[in-house]
Amino acid sequence: MKAAEFQIDSGGKGAVLRLSGDWTTTGLRRLPQRLNRALDGVTVDRVDISDMDGFDTAGALVLVQALDVPVPEKTWKSNPGAGRIYALVERLERGTAETPKRPDAIIRTFSKIGQGVYDVLSEAMQTMAFLGRLVLALGSTLKNPGRIRWAAWVTHVERAGLDAIPIVIATNFFIGAVIAFIGADLLQQFGARCSRSS
Repeated sequence: MKAAEFQIDSGGKGAVLRLSGDWTTTGLRRLPQRLNRALDGVTVDRVDISDMDGFDTAGALVLVQALDVPVPEKTWKSNPGAGRIYALVERLERGTAETPKRPDAIIRTFSKIGQGVYDVLSEAMQTMAFLGRLVLALGSTLKNPGRIRWAAWVTHVERAGLDAIPIVIATNFFIGAVIAFIGADLLQQFGARCSRSS
């Protein structure tokens, strides 16, 4: 595999950039820095790829970043595959696609209000649907009380009630400690002092 190389011929109307070797990820090595330095202040009118062996997206990116103008399409007639790769990278790198226009402040404000109203109505509908299912299930249970699974009911009561007492106590203790600390700090800002009983 021959390493990527270039040659700049400054003659005639404009400079010609001649590419040779393997312009791929493994063949580029330190070429991008040398190419950028060599093309500083040079206007390239034509690119010659007749001696180029390989070409991938890494080589295309180096070309796009080094040249001020896109490489003409006729350059890639001898290697259409490389031309397609270059066109894709050039389009993505230079951002030729139009950036979406941001709507003005009034439209954004009404859009947020509309989204908020939609969210509220959606939550209300879901809540009503849940209440409807709950009422139907409760009515069905009262109509046929024999279908109630009392063992499962007692198990859920135990898990939600008795088994939750320790974590509720621990949570209340730490929340109370935090509130007491914040309250004492706040009261000290207003001149309150802690009194110790002798």
